[in-house]
Amino acid sequence: MQTPQSKASTMSMNAFKGDAHLKSEMLDRVRSKSDAGQLITASVLRWMPDQSLFSVCGALVESGDNDVFVERSGIPIALALLCEGTVGMTTVTIPDKSRAIGYEFRGHPELNRFALEWLDAVRPGADLSGVLPRYMVEFLAFMLSADFDQAPFISPAMRLVAERILANWTRELAGETIDQKSWRGLRADAVAATEMISEAWAYPIAHFIETLAWPVRDVAGEFMQPYSFVCTNWLAFVQRPYLAEEDRRIAELSLKGHLLAKQEEERTGPLSTEAYSALLDANPDIKAAMMFHTDPVTNARVKEGQLRAFEATVPRMRRLMDRLLALIAAA
Repeated sequence: MQTPQSKASTMSMNAFKGDAHLKSEMLDRVRSKSDAGQLITASVLRWMPDQSLFSVCGALVESGDNDVFVERSGIPIALALLCEGTVGMTTVTIPDKSRAIGYEFRGHPELNRFALEWLDAVRPGADLSGVLPRYMVEFLAFMLSADFDQAPFISPAMRLVAERILANWTRELAGETIDQKSWRGLRADAVAATEMISEAWAYPIAHFIETLAWPVRDVAGEFMQPYSFVCTNWLAFVQRPYLAEEDRRIAELSLKGHLLAKQEEERTGPLSTEAYSALLDANPDIKAAMMFHTDPVTNARVKEGQLRAFEATVPRMRRLMDRLLALIAAA
């Protein structure tokens, strides 16, 4: 497993440079782009004037550069992209050739409003550097609770690893330092627990927990990718009752593809593009499931099911958004 790059910094964050007027000006830019239908939600900065296409955070600072975002907004980039990306992962993307970008983005109003809601909650002058680590602790605790729909897929070994990570993070946020030897031992146990996984729905959870076996502030900058992966598959699990039987099969086979690739990498080392393609070719059912979006009929049927599933996904994702809002407002 690759060591995450430390994003910890001693620099104090100063949201909107402590200036309420600057905050108002910057949010007005975002709202104007939204009113013009030029705004998307993404987990990366997008500032593309030539295509009249902008992400929320890109429009906020009028740039697609992460360092520029931090300098102009005074907000940690990892937190900003997680907030915006949380909206993006709930959006259903539907092909639409009548639109310049080629897609229509459908979300639920209760979720879409978070794209600006979290920015409205930021107090000018606030130091938001501690928000993401605290949210990480809360999210991992939620996953280990009985409220998490996929709790039965967390193996005893993986649960023990996650509980130890959670305990370490809690101690770190209280001011303690966990020695590196302890973290190395925990990472080894996480890898061993992941290698025992054979159930498709368990794989995203195991991948997520294994990725987190590092000091909380070190891994915070890398949190979005595993967070998006585990949340997207959690939502896919919740959506199953709203999907056709064939589409439920597609979701599970797609995960089996990820698990199969992981197992092959454990056996042979990192897969090249050619080796990955050969692996899928040897498993045509899995390959077809992972490429379902290339079939217009199947893709449309799956998307319709995802839209129906807002009934189940909205309250779950809204709870996560409300926890982020509370942490941001308290900073």
